[in-house]
Amino acid sequence: MKKKELLQMYEKIPEEKKSEAKLIIDELTFILSSLRKLKTQLKKDGLIEDFEQGSQKFKRESPALKGYNALMKTYDTFFKSLLSLIPKEQDSYRSPEDEFDEFNK
Repeated sequence: MKKKELLQMYEKIPEEKKSEAKLIIDELTFILSSLRKLKTQLKKDGLIEDFEQGSQKFKRESPALKGYNALMKTYDTFFKSLLSLIPKEQDSYRSPEDEFDEFNK
């Protein structure tokens, strides 16, 4: 999702909720920027790293991957908050869960 798409969602939000939506969009924009940086780092360095502490040596999940996964959860929470501000009759976004439910009917 790009900021342009977030701003298109913003247009569907009632005036009385736009200030809240603006804050959410600002956070989502920051999260998206951070996710891109982490993704670039993961592509460069990999998902697993060699870790050494004293005499212990082992492989572990990259801290960048942990950060990426945590930010994805935060992004999902903020995105759902933004979606909740859009009146149902104007909500053209269909989540994967909605499509799955429709498929199972």
